[in-house]
Amino acid sequence: MANSWGSRLRRGASLPVGRQVEGLKGLQVKQTELQNQYQRERLELERKYLSLQKPLYARRHAFISESAEATQDEIAAGEAAGLKEDEEYEPIRKLREDEEEGEAKPAKDVKGIPTFWVTALRNHPGLAEIVTERDAEALGYLKDVTLEYLEKEGGPYAGSPASPSPSPRPFFTNETLTKTYIYNEEVGYAGDFTYDRAIGSPITWKEEQDLTREWEIKKQRNKNTNHTRLIRKSHPTPSFFNFFSPPVMPDEEALESGELEREDSEINYQVGWAVKEVVCRVQKRILTDRNPINLN
Repeated sequence: MANSWGSRLRRGASLPVGRQVEGLKGLQVKQTELQNQYQRERLELERKYLSLQKPLYARRHAFISESAEATQDEIAAGEAAGLKEDEEYEPIRKLREDEEEGEAKPAKDVKGIPTFWVTALRNHPGLAEIVTERDAEALGYLKDVTLEYLEKEGGPYAGSPASPSPSPRPFFTNETLTKTYIYNEEVGYAGDFTYDRAIGSPITWKEEQDLTREWEIKKQRNKNTNHTRLIRKSHPTPSFFNFFSPPVMPDEEALESGELEREDSEINYQVGWAVKEVVCRVQKRILTDRNPINLN
């Protein structure tokens, strides 16, 4: 669009104006080079701080799985943050006193935070309509969600929304699912790295447990014998797990011919960004939400 406009302006202008237009294009080249440098340095900064936060993510996983208990200092820091953000916040010691006095229901003997990740995914506004009731049952087995930055090809991250440790998996046999996004080396028109393609883990579903398909039974009549039989057919259905089968990014020729739409690829990228936010900001989103959330 910018080149087309510049070409039209140059063709309809005098030589001096045309020279100035070419000069503007030259400035844009230098600006793009600086924008490329900025985005690469920003990516390295994100990589650095992800590494610094990994011990905190490991500690978070320990709390969720109950392989470790929160210390008094950690609990006190959490209560202080809660009181700062919400005047009606009740510290855990107050809840414990109410329980002892019979004003609150006694706590169940629950280990860790069993539904932490499925709750986090379902409460993200970018994922709420994507995670179905059927998905929620499978995501209830989720033990951890992690984030990594690729070392090559300029890719931003690979998400791992699956259990990396042994646990019951009645839906599929994979121990871990990954989703990788690759960026182009150069920034786009808006000054950001542009999305090139995505790579998802093929899911090995157990028999009749594929959440991305629905099955129906139909009667089929033989025209010659007039006998009927029951046949089972499946068809695609909306599911969070379609996230791991990303659409192929269409090329410009396919887009111009109308054979493929860019929208599916862009939606897939937006879902990936939402999952990234769940990993990085999940405590903030869940623990400060004023709406009641059941984590048992």
